[in-house]
Amino acid sequence: MNVSAIPHARLGIFCMLAGMFLISVNDMLIKSLSGGYPLHQLVMFRALVGLVFTLFLLRMEGAGACCAPGGRCCTCCGPCCSSLQTP
Repeated sequence: MNVSAIPHARLGIFCMLAGMFLISVNDMLIKSLSGGYPLHQLVMFRALVGLVFTLFLLRMEGAGACCAPGGRCCTCCGPCCSSLQTP
């Protein structure tokens, strides 16, 4: 194992543990709220939270901009990708 890969391995372990914890919290919340709210509302709220989290991660990674012909971006966020155009 490369010495520079050790921090990446620790980050991976941390992400796995955090993911397992958050899945358990999600399950606990769904079970505790299912008596007072309809199931479709809980599923919709969970999906919206997941969508916001996913969009945040995509934004942090630099995704989110698609370019129209001519090098102009068709979204308001992200860098323009005129370098990706083919001649």
